[in-house]
Amino acid sequence: MLRWLMPWIIVGCTFLAITADVPFRVRFALSQAALADHAQAVARSGTSSHECRQVGLYPVCWSEATPGGGARFSIDDWLVSTSAGFVWSPAGQMPEDDMDQLDPISGPWYAWSGWDEW
Repeated sequence: MLRWLMPWIIVGCTFLAITADVPFRVRFALSQAALADHAQAVARSGTSSHECRQVGLYPVCWSEATPGGGARFSIDDWLVSTSAGFVWSPAGQMPEDDMDQLDPISGPWYAWSGWDEW
């Protein structure tokens, strides 16, 4: 009996994990300390950078300081097909330019996505 249920259990667990966005949440949690260090360095610099580097489990290829002492950076990842990345805003002030969608993650962290100029 269990042999016949196992494929359905696997499919159900996979569906539940994807629906709850578990892969993203785990990847972000494992990278959060490195992302925070990077965001603080970018915010202190007060400038933008197009230097590509690995930050935690994310390849970051563009970073800029934002108003209110925050930072925004894009993720150059094969899983991300549009302009997207993270905003770190400890003061809660968001950039007001090309962001189409801004979703809270936790604390001062937000996921952003914008229009990809193809």
